[in-house]
Formats: sequence, C-alpha cells, structure tokens
Amino acid sequence: MIVKAWPSLDDMLGYEGISSALEEAALTLIGTDATHLVIGARHADERLLATLAETDARFVLALDDPRMAVADILAETGAEFCAVTRAVANSCPLLTRFSSLPGALTIVGQGGDSDAAAAVSAMARHLRIIINESEAADIVDELAATGLTHSGTASRDWSSCIAEPGKSMVEGALTAYARSFAGGAVDRIIWTRDLFIVASDPSKRPNDVLDVSHVSGGDRFLIYGPYIRVPPGLWSARVILGVSEETLGHTFVIDAYAGKPLARASLQSNGSGVYAPEITFSLDPSTDHGLEIRVLVGSNGAKGQLALGNVVLSRMVIAGVDDTANSEEDFRTVLKL
Repeated sequence: MIVKAWPSLDDMLGYEGISSALEEAALTLIGTDATHLVIGARHADERLLATLAETDARFVLALDDPRMAVADILAETGAEFCAVTRAVANSCPLLTRFSSLPGALTIVGQGGDSDAAAAVSAMARHLRIIINESEAADIVDELAATGLTHSGTASRDWSSCIAEPGKSMVEGALTAYARSFAGGAVDRIIWTRDLFIVASDPSKRPNDVLDVSHVSGGDRFLIYGPYIRVPPGLWSARVILGVSEETLGHTFVIDAYAGKPLARASLQSNGSGVYAPEITFSLDPSTDHGLEIRVLVGSNGAKGQLALGNVVLSRMVIAGVDDTANSEEDFRTVLKL
C-alpha cells in the first residue's frame, strides 16, 4: 500500500498549475505494483469532485481552521506569509461542495480531538473496513510512533501563532472559510495589498506608494494578483485606492480576470484622495483559474502617485455608482503606508 500527500508544499506555494488528483493517482499506480493507494489531497479540483459525485465513492473530508493551517505550514517551511496564505486560500473554495456529496465522511477539527481511536473506527466503518476497538487503538499508537500525532490545532489560538502584518492578511483571506466550515457562508473576503504584485517588479509587493509617471501608452499594468480561487457566484470587488493631487484628470482602470475577462471599470481622478471603485462579476462553477484583480493606467502621460489599500470581495452585492470612498475605515486602510 502507498500513502502520500499531494501536492507537495513546494508545488502548492508556487504559481505553476497543479495536476489533478486523479492524474496523480493514475501516475502513481502505473509506476508501482501496489494494490492500494491512499492520497491526502491538499488541493481539491473539479475533476475529482465530479468523479466522486458520479461514482458515489466513499472518502474522508478532514476540515480544520484554515488560519491554523497557515500557522502550521509557516512553522514547517518558513515560507513567505503571502505564499502560504495564497496556497491555503486556493484549497478552500471547493471543500464545502465535497462535504455535500453522499460518500463524504466529514471530520471537523474538534471532532477528531477527544478520542483518536473513535475517529479511526468511524473512518474504518465509513470506508467499509472491518476493525475492532483494539485494532483502532493499535493504529493510533503506530501512527504516534512515527510522529503522526494530533497537533491540537483545534484548541490552539491561530492568532497567537502568527505575527503582524501576516495576521491581517490571514484573517482577511481565510476567516470566511473558517466560518463556512462551521456551517456559515463565504460572503466576504478581504485581500490585503501584501497578496498583490507590483507589475514593474514582480518580486515586490505594493506596500509602498507607486509612481505612475513611468507608465505610458494605453492601458498599462500597475498592480495585479493574487491568483486565488473564489467560490462560484455573483461577486463584487471593491478596490481601495489612494492617489495624489498630480493624478487629477487621469484615468485608471480596474478589472477582474480569471482565465478570461470578467469585468472592468474606469476611475477618473478628481485629485488627491481615497477612492473605492467597484466591479461586479460572476464566477462559473467550472472556472479553474484563480481570480486576478488588476489596476492599470488608462491614460497617456499619467503622473502622480497611487497606493493600494486592499480589495474587499462581497458575495451577491451589486456595485454602487459612487467611486469616492468617504469612510474613516477606508482612509485608515491606505494611510497605514
């Protein structure tokens, strides 16, 4: 029997496409004479969902607070906050759909905490594997001997394991999913500017004021990212931007892209201030691309400075008509620079 986790953390933390779980299973079985294969799929996909639905196959869905998952991966890999947050966020949108399949046995955080042997017995019964209580206890002991013991994530406070500014990033991107795993809805996601990329230098994040003077000639990118999947449905994206007085009269373009253009809006600067242009778009369940929100310069000879605050995604919200942000919260978001 072969037991493996897929994909590797290195693959999850990158921007390259990840092969489907079914492809990974097929390639693994072709390359070995094993009669059984157990895959811990860290990144669910539509093909796997469709196959499990069509065959009524039985499987175990293990859910826990995704914010704690970020803390654990950070501790294991030492990778960048944005890479880990993005990887975990990309794994979340499909999971609630898996839990609704008839073949699912869902174990949520605390559910496997108090009695590990009982959890093993429940999984065995669901998968139609016959074991007794003593054998379940032996399995728990064998796993413990290899270092696979329960980490106690359900009882830990994720926020105590993550320092600022990563805490704000993780909270905004993943709190909605933590609530959905407990029966709530994913209706509001906040992407902080740390998750985005500066077009002129992809190694940088837009944490500083950007000079738009060097950008000329038609629509030119200033900021893009974060390539994170979002659940299907109707969404609005409210992009908090701060601009300087020199941008007066110049046009900026905000668009949404996920393998194809989704929505686009223009913002003409009235001078120094904070603006919140909003775009509304629909994501199809079959969309297999991460969502990208982009800020472009839409006029020639643009000059001045621009700062990104954050992007607020709201489900089933119709965009407003006023592009100017007046709330104190919006101003504080940008002025944290």
